[in-house]
Amino acid sequence: MSIDHSESGEMKGKSKMKKKGNKHIKGVLFCPAFSSIRVSKEIRVFYDRVAKGRNGRAATLAVCRKVLTLIYTLWKNDTSYDPNYITKGATSCPS
Repeated sequence: MSIDHSESGEMKGKSKMKKKGNKHIKGVLFCPAFSSIRVSKEIRVFYDRVAKGRNGRAATLAVCRKVLTLIYTLWKNDTSYDPNYITKGATSCPS
């Protein structure tokens, strides 16, 4: 999923979501996105903020991207998910 920026000289248009990317991955990530919207308070706030300016499907795709980024980061750093990581601060995490 990529975002198309519309600019010409001084005029800056509204960004639009392009219909690119692997449709199978998008389809597989929809269920975890819906679950995380329902369960996670932080992701629900993010979803509501994005959905206010756009439609619900675009907001769900934004949550899919956020969940995919989270999964990749956890995998890359070889860590487990901690839902209280942000609230307790990065300095208080055990090494």
